[in-house]
Amino acid sequence: MSACYNNPIGAKLHSIIYDCDKLEDLAIFYAKLLGGKVVANPYGGYGVSVPGLGVELGFQDDETYSRPVWLGFKQDQQPMSHIDISVDDR
Repeated sequence: MSACYNNPIGAKLHSIIYDCDKLEDLAIFYAKLLGGKVVANPYGGYGVSVPGLGVELGFQDDETYSRPVWLGFKQDQQPMSHIDISVDDR
């Protein structure tokens, strides 16, 4: 299926956020891997700004975070990422 939809509110993908337990380490890893810059988020956590990527990668602490498990193991799998959408205030 292929479809194109209108965007009447001007929503834009702002960032992709990963929940983790070693925020700074993961941010540094991805910044080095992608040639980006680590920035501290004023609300907590870290972001990685990568020229030409168009979105920021974010890393935040989650009190309920548990490390991922390989598929097939009978353990609870937690969601580990989400996206942030920005909208122009009108």
